[in-house]
Amino acid sequence: MIKMILFMICLFFFFFFFTGSSAVTSQFVLKGEDVTLHVQKPDIQEGTIFTWKFKSRYNVARLVKDEVSIFTNYRGRVDFSLEDYSLLLKSLTEADSGVYSAVLYGEQDEKVAEYKVTVQVSPVQLTVKPVSFSSDSCNVTVTCSSQDSSISSTLTCDGEDCSLVGGERSEVTASATAFRVHVFDGSVICNHSNQVSWSEDRMEIDARCWPDVVALRLSFSHTNFSQGGAALEAEIISCSSVSCLLVKTLHCQHVSFFKIATLCSDYCFAHSWHSLDELQEVVT
Repeated sequence: MIKMILFMICLFFFFFFFTGSSAVTSQFVLKGEDVTLHVQKPDIQEGTIFTWKFKSRYNVARLVKDEVSIFTNYRGRVDFSLEDYSLLLKSLTEADSGVYSAVLYGEQDEKVAEYKVTVQVSPVQLTVKPVSFSSDSCNVTVTCSSQDSSISSTLTCDGEDCSLVGGERSEVTASATAFRVHVFDGSVICNHSNQVSWSEDRMEIDARCWPDVVALRLSFSHTNFSQGGAALEAEIISCSSVSCLLVKTLHCQHVSFFKIATLCSDYCFAHSWHSLDELQEVVT
């Protein structure tokens, strides 16, 4: 029991003295931008070392007796200020997201600043995928997506007008990314925003259900051919307002291959054949 109490006391003092009183500060940065991490300049004593660290274990920059060392992986990517000990992170990518700590090592180690940096990507993409067609109406799935999240809604058209089933849709993800899908002025619109940026993608609506694309879809949605032990299948996997994406699958004995083709009303563009193991990579 006494050993347990002593252990808890030691653990308390370790966290108290090492972490100090610094609180974690959140910094949201757009991909490709720079950010400066500031710190209240500490009093550097003889034998004291000041260090910026990434994820507690990677050394970024170190100050010893007014001499600054930038570690190999960060040379050309960061600048250290001798004036105020701040750290400039340059041209950030998603891999730079994480916790950065300013630590003073001496007789008593102290964490004097800590930042949680989140690098965010702005581009957003709007796509539609046909679901069902009839002679006078159609339903398509509208997907609004960014790099790490997406939302979908159903768009229905009756030949004269189009509307989203259930009306406008908005959603905020766990990473604080906000999506909004709505119809306005003859277009379906996808809005995307996060803590550092706002972007939009839109597509004009054809209330006639994109007749050229429908014709392509009906022509290729169920195409099969077999001869001499080989079988060829073709299937539409997605469509935009002007084209469809077609997957052709060739089955030969125990081996299968596929080809992605883009079909439009006035031209076609076929990609190379791939093994089925590559299907997910090529389609996405």
